Amino acid sequence: MIDLMIPIVALGSVLVALVVARRFFVRSPWLFRRASGDHIVLVRERGGARELVLQRTMEVVQTRQLRADPMHSGTAYTDGFHLCKAFARNFRRVLFLGAGGAIGPRQFVALHENVLVDVIERDQVVIDAAQRFFGLAESPRLAVHNADAQTFLRSRQTAQYDIMVVDLCDAFGIPLDVTTPSFFQDAAGALATDGVLCMNLLGPPDPDGLVMRTFTTVREVFGADHSHLFMVPHETEEMPIAPGWRNWLVFATGGQSLVPIEEVIRSSAQLDTVVTPRVSAVARGHVADPSRLPDAESAVTISASR
Repeated sequence: MIDLMIPIVALGSVLVALVVARRFFVRSPWLFRRASGDHIVLVRERGGARELVLQRTMEVVQTRQLRADPMHSGTAYTDGFHLCKAFARNFRRVLFLGAGGAIGPRQFVALHENVLVDVIERDQVVIDAAQRFFGLAESPRLAVHNADAQTFLRSRQTAQYDIMVVDLCDAFGIPLDVTTPSFFQDAAGALATDGVLCMNLLGPPDPDGLVMRTFTTVREVFGADHSHLFMVPHETEEMPIAPGWRNWLVFATGGQSLVPIEEVIRSSAQLDTVVTPRVSAVARGHVADPSRLPDAESAVTISASR
């Protein structure tokens, strides 16, 4: 009887050890997790996508990249950045304020052989994550700068960018310091004569909310005829941060020449490509009357997959 108990006790010890090991060595859902200032930078794989996430009081997905094609974004607003090309027909120098996973900058470099891209990101941890998990790599045509966006703009007032994309959502949403008249005046000063600014905003369709206040400021700096607001369509794979919250894209052009918005919307279909298939869907979200914002739930629902 004693001889039989020895292997049973040994087997029980092994099972306890396995349970303890499983408890302490369960695979983390995060590929990358690192604190940076007042937030945490995370990388995870969810469904068919890899995501770069900023986390604090809420979780903000900065990049959703399809695992099957690292050049293909899982969010429609990233495709919407390419609508800039309908406003700025001749472009060479492109500036991205905010890196995230840098799928937008990588797309511009891949799709246009003569384009030069600068990427500005103040969070070095975000840059590290983008380089390690999202294929961001510097080259003669793509430069990455670890710097504050407005400080960079003020140091580059003669750079004359043809396209400027402002995508500066952080773990709290849209920083207030990039929604001020001084920020947009600095942005206008860094644009070429007929350059175009595109800004990603996040929030509900509230006439008194941050989205409309920011758009109003853009109109004051660039002029009402030079400023346009687009509601980005829903993503079937995407969960909003809060009920009714959507991505919005603001476009503003410099110079005296105006491209009729009807022409922009009509020509947007030519900008749909294998890796940016939803440019025209974003264009159809143009808000013709900013004083009457559409309901968030009325936006078109599309799929991020091909």
